[in-house]
Amino acid sequence: MKNFCIITLFLLSQWTIANAQTPRPVPPQTVNPVLFTGTVGVAFHQDYGFINLGGPTVRVGNKEWGLSLSMLPSLMYKWKANTDQTATLGPTPQLIPNLGVGMGVSYKRATAMIPFYYIVNRRVFVAAVGIGYRFGK
Repeated sequence: MKNFCIITLFLLSQWTIANAQTPRPVPPQTVNPVLFTGTVGVAFHQDYGFINLGGPTVRVGNKEWGLSLSMLPSLMYKWKANTDQTATLGPTPQLIPNLGVGMGVSYKRATAMIPFYYIVNRRVFVAAVGIGYRFGK
Protein backbone atom coordinates (compact mmCIF):
# COMPACT_ATOMS: atom_id res chain seq x y z
CA MET A 1 0.00 0.00 0.00
CA LYS A 2 2.89 2.30 0.80
CA ASN A 3 4.41 1.77 -2.66
CA PHE A 4 1.02 2.40 -4.32
CA CYS A 5 0.66 5.79 -2.54
CA ILE A 6 4.21 6.82 -3.48
CA ILE A 7 3.73 5.84 -7.14
CA THR A 8 0.34 7.63 -7.25
CA LEU A 9 1.79 10.84 -5.77
CA PHE A 10 4.75 10.67 -8.16
CA LEU A 11 2.51 10.23 -11.22
CA LEU A 12 0.15 12.97 -10.02
CA SER A 13 3.05 15.41 -9.57
CA GLN A 14 4.41 14.55 -13.03
CA TRP A 15 0.98 15.09 -14.59
CA THR A 16 0.65 18.47 -12.80
CA ILE A 17 4.09 19.59 -13.97
CA ALA A 18 3.37 18.50 -17.54
CA ASN A 19 0.06 20.39 -17.62
CA ALA A 20 1.70 23.50 -16.21
CA GLN A 21 4.16 23.51 -19.09
CA THR A 22 1.64 23.29 -21.93
CA PRO A 23 0.90 26.69 -23.47
CA ARG A 24 -2.69 27.84 -23.34
CA PRO A 25 -4.11 30.13 -26.01
CA VAL A 26 -4.36 33.68 -24.70
CA PRO A 27 -7.49 35.53 -25.80
CA PRO A 28 -6.76 38.82 -27.52
CA GLN A 29 -7.26 41.76 -25.20
CA THR A 30 -8.76 45.01 -26.28
CA VAL A 31 -7.12 48.19 -25.08
CA ASN A 32 -9.48 50.90 -23.96
CA PRO A 33 -7.95 54.32 -24.46
CA VAL A 34 -7.97 56.63 -21.48
CA LEU A 35 -10.11 59.65 -22.28
CA PHE A 36 -10.06 62.91 -20.39
CA THR A 37 -13.38 63.66 -18.77
CA GLY A 38 -14.20 66.69 -16.74
CA THR A 39 -16.00 69.96 -16.38
CA VAL A 40 -15.03 73.55 -17.06
CA GLY A 41 -17.27 76.27 -15.69
CA VAL A 42 -17.76 79.66 -14.15
CA ALA A 43 -19.51 80.47 -10.89
CA PHE A 44 -20.54 83.77 -9.34
CA HIS A 45 -21.13 85.10 -5.86
CA GLN A 46 -22.05 88.70 -5.05
CA ASP A 47 -18.40 89.71 -4.40
CA TYR A 48 -16.49 86.97 -6.22
CA GLY A 49 -16.20 85.22 -9.55
CA PHE A 50 -14.72 81.73 -9.96
CA ILE A 51 -13.27 79.86 -12.93
CA ASN A 52 -13.71 76.15 -12.19
CA LEU A 53 -11.88 73.13 -13.52
CA GLY A 54 -13.52 69.85 -12.53
CA GLY A 55 -11.40 67.76 -10.22
CA PRO A 56 -12.15 64.44 -8.53
CA THR A 57 -15.85 63.66 -8.92
CA VAL A 58 -18.34 61.09 -7.72
CA ARG A 59 -21.01 60.94 -10.42
CA VAL A 60 -24.27 59.04 -10.70
CA GLY A 61 -26.24 58.95 -13.93
CA ASN A 62 -26.05 57.90 -17.54
CA LYS A 63 -24.74 59.53 -20.74
CA GLU A 64 -27.45 62.19 -20.89
CA TRP A 65 -27.91 63.28 -17.28
CA GLY A 66 -26.06 63.00 -14.02
CA LEU A 67 -25.69 64.20 -10.44
CA SER A 68 -22.20 64.81 -9.13
CA LEU A 69 -20.28 65.78 -6.02
CA SER A 70 -16.95 67.35 -6.97
CA MET A 71 -13.80 68.98 -5.74
CA LEU A 72 -13.31 72.09 -7.87
CA PRO A 73 -9.85 73.62 -8.23
CA SER A 74 -10.63 77.23 -9.10
CA LEU A 75 -9.28 80.69 -9.65
CA MET A 76 -11.13 83.28 -7.57
CA TYR A 77 -11.54 86.87 -8.72
CA LYS A 78 -12.64 89.52 -6.24
CA TRP A 79 -15.00 92.09 -7.78
CA LYS A 80 -14.77 94.78 -5.11
CA ALA A 81 -11.70 96.49 -3.67
CA ASN A 82 -10.19 95.12 -0.47
CA THR A 83 -11.74 97.03 2.44
CA ASP A 84 -10.33 94.74 5.13
CA GLN A 85 -7.94 96.90 7.17
CA THR A 86 -6.67 93.93 9.24
CA ALA A 87 -4.89 92.31 6.31
CA THR A 88 -1.14 92.40 6.93
CA LEU A 89 0.02 90.81 3.69
CA GLY A 90 -0.64 93.86 1.55
CA PRO A 91 -3.15 94.24 -1.26
CA THR A 92 -5.23 91.28 -2.39
CA PRO A 93 -4.09 89.82 -5.72
CA GLN A 94 -6.59 89.75 -8.57
CA LEU A 95 -6.62 85.97 -9.15
CA ILE A 96 -6.39 83.72 -6.12
CA PRO A 97 -6.26 79.90 -6.32
CA ASN A 98 -9.03 78.33 -4.28
CA LEU A 99 -10.48 74.85 -3.82
CA GLY A 100 -14.23 74.44 -3.74
CA VAL A 101 -16.59 71.59 -3.02
CA GLY A 102 -19.74 71.49 -5.07
CA MET A 103 -22.77 69.67 -6.30
CA GLY A 104 -23.77 69.64 -9.92
CA VAL A 105 -26.52 68.52 -12.24
CA SER A 106 -25.62 67.84 -15.85
CA TYR A 107 -27.80 67.22 -18.87
CA LYS A 108 -25.97 66.12 -22.01
CA ARG A 109 -23.03 68.59 -22.06
CA ALA A 110 -24.48 71.45 -19.97
CA THR A 111 -23.86 71.57 -16.23
CA ALA A 112 -25.43 73.63 -13.46
CA MET A 113 -23.42 73.70 -10.25
CA ILE A 114 -23.50 75.06 -6.72
CA PRO A 115 -19.93 75.17 -5.40
CA PHE A 116 -18.96 76.18 -1.86
CA TYR A 117 -15.71 78.06 -1.25
CA TYR A 118 -13.86 79.10 1.89
CA ILE A 119 -12.78 82.74 1.84
CA VAL A 120 -9.69 83.01 4.06
CA ASN A 121 -9.74 86.80 4.66
CA ARG A 122 -13.36 86.78 5.77
CA ARG A 123 -13.21 83.32 7.43
CA VAL A 124 -16.55 82.27 5.90
CA PHE A 125 -17.88 79.78 3.40
CA VAL A 126 -19.72 81.24 0.44
CA ALA A 127 -22.08 79.45 -1.94
CA ALA A 128 -21.85 80.38 -5.59
CA VAL A 129 -24.02 79.52 -8.56
CA GLY A 130 -22.48 78.50 -11.83
CA ILE A 131 -22.77 76.93 -15.25
CA GLY A 132 -20.33 74.79 -17.12
CA TYR A 133 -19.53 72.45 -19.97
CA ARG A 134 -18.98 68.74 -19.42
CA PHE A 135 -16.74 66.91 -21.86
CA GLY A 136 -15.62 63.34 -22.21
CA LYS A 137 -17.83 60.28 -21.96
